[in-house]
Amino acid sequence: RLTGAVGISLTAAIVPVSPIVAQRLFGVTAELSLFAALGFEAVTVYLQVVASAVMNGAKMQGRALVFTVTGEAYRLLMMLLLTPAWGVYGYIAATTLGGLLRLALNIIEINGL
Repeated sequence: RLTGAVGISLTAAIVPVSPIVAQRLFGVTAELSLFAALGFEAVTVYLQVVASAVMNGAKMQGRALVFTVTGEAYRLLMMLLLTPAWGVYGYIAATTLGGLLRLALNIIEINGL
């Protein structure tokens, strides 16, 4: 819960200023929607890492590995399908979908403990 609360709060705080930071640090102009999508992906990663750690701590490394491979295979498939159509937003969507699948599988398994 702490990881979610801190991660979500800090991500929500940085997303609105991200276009300004990108412009000043890298000289790149990017839309706020891009950073919002990346922020959502970051939150997914925070939760997924904790769920994987719980599974590894519960001596379920084999299942965690299967879920990792499944999520990454799905991510790759979605990248192949979405990136040509949506560009960088397709890549972010694919990455998010793969992470969400992995997170969902981990949570389902953890709830079955």
